[in-house]
Amino acid sequence: MKNKWLNNFKNFWLENNIELVLNLFSKNLEYFETPYFKIIDKNNLKKEWSIIKEHKDKKINFEIFLENENKIVVKFEYFYKKDWKDWKYLWIYLIKFDKIWKCNYFYQVWM
Repeated sequence: MKNKWLNNFKNFWLENNIELVLNLFSKNLEYFETPYFKIIDKNNLKKEWSIIKEHKDKKINFEIFLENENKIVVKFEYFYKKDWKDWKYLWIYLIKFDKIWKCNYFYQVWM
């Protein structure tokens, strides 16, 4: 289920389908865009995610490097173009799932 969730996350992101990305998260979500920036609700999360629509030629790679029953730590690479410039990001995500495999905790650290 973890790989399915990550593949959906990746594919919805690449498709710019913010609604489907948001549907991967539970109503009781704790979402940290950075260690110091907690997003309060899904409306704010939607605003944060809206920026992906400006990105072109996106590519995403991920690798799970720690996991247990309902938690994973993932290395996530993101490449895209914007304003004729190439961008690359590397993040580490700590993701926790509830009983129906919705993410209820998402913690992001930039590298």
